[in-house]
Amino acid sequence: MKRCFWYVVPCMVLFFWVVSFSVFAQSVLSPVARDLQPAVVSVETYDKEGKQLGLWNGFFIGERGDIITHSNIVFGAESLQVKTAQGRVYPVTKILAEDRAGGIFRLSIEDFPLEIHSLKLSDVPIEAGEQVIVIGSLLNSEQSVVHSSISEIHDIPLFGRVMQVTESVNSSLQGCPVVTMRGEVVGIMTAQSKGGTDGSLVLPSRRITELTPIDGTFLTKSAENIISAAGQFLSGVYFSFRKDYKQALSCFEEAVKINRDFAAAYFQIGDCKNRLGNHQEAIDACKQVVRLEPEFPEGLFQLGLAYFMLKKYQKTIEPLIEAARLNPQSFETHFMLGLAHASLEQHKEAVDAYRQAIRIIPKFPEVHFHLGVAYLQLDDRAMAYEEYKILKDLNKHLSSELYEMIYQ
Repeated sequence: MKRCFWYVVPCMVLFFWVVSFSVFAQSVLSPVARDLQPAVVSVETYDKEGKQLGLWNGFFIGERGDIITHSNIVFGAESLQVKTAQGRVYPVTKILAEDRAGGIFRLSIEDFPLEIHSLKLSDVPIEAGEQVIVIGSLLNSEQSVVHSSISEIHDIPLFGRVMQVTESVNSSLQGCPVVTMRGEVVGIMTAQSKGGTDGSLVLPSRRITELTPIDGTFLTKSAENIISAAGQFLSGVYFSFRKDYKQALSCFEEAVKINRDFAAAYFQIGDCKNRLGNHQEAIDACKQVVRLEPEFPEGLFQLGLAYFMLKKYQKTIEPLIEAARLNPQSFETHFMLGLAHASLEQHKEAVDAYRQAIRIIPKFPEVHFHLGVAYLQLDDRAMAYEEYKILKDLNKHLSSELYEMIYQ
């Protein structure tokens, strides 16, 4: 009995120490969260029969007390209501504005509660490494506050900026504000992909300021489909960040099944297909991008890349020339254009393309090597030797190879 007592006591001490430390840490680390959490609300959706469809998150913003939330809460909803931390319920009267690509909504409610302070959007650009807090509703029993930091910031073609936080945030916090230690909103949580362990996605608060005003109450079926496509797209982006291109591809393909005009999703399909070696299928996706966004240079580059990998060099040329016209500062476009011209034995054109690439990145050894080879094909050994001299300081192996070609 005595031995049992001495075994139990340390366990009890450890238990109370852990609990006490957790409470202490929460009180010390979360003063911002404690001040702002009352501005975070639960958003409840109901069908025609009054059955609850979902319970999500949102937060007060602006002088009128509008609600910002994420799109999944409106699917199939006949009515919406907002519940505050104090348990007060306010019906949603209409949807004021939307971001269909990102899936963000601004909702209007009746009789804004005066005791609630709206959250302020940050006007200072956030940087990777900055500490943030994901603040959930007090009514959320799963997870209410997550301390994290911005791990990466990505600019997604045809979509915009997406941020990652270091922590894998529970999907119950979708629609919650992500705030800085100054208490300003820098983003809104998106849905976490199932099984995700590599952090979570955040859409920046700038998208909130750029919402498109709409005149109506709730969404039509066609609008719901577009937003469903956005949800699939964001899941694809998440998997793409993890370099799980097969899973990402599946999500992007689902997105374009729902929305046939989703240019950003077609671009990501083309990118995934090229990475997975399915270049012919990448061509089909990239053609859709060019159809929808003909002035988008990255789409033309992906199309040229797919043709190049299939050794269809003549078909490579046209999209790359157009891509270079639209974005003259693209090193990759000029370099690949040079390689395509060289493969077609168009060596003068190859020289011009390589020199454009060198203008952008002067000390890239592979370009100098191929430029030297192109000069040799034009019987200009003097210029080839100049490239050899440059290569000596950049890459000894390539410089030796070019030297042997000059004097063989």
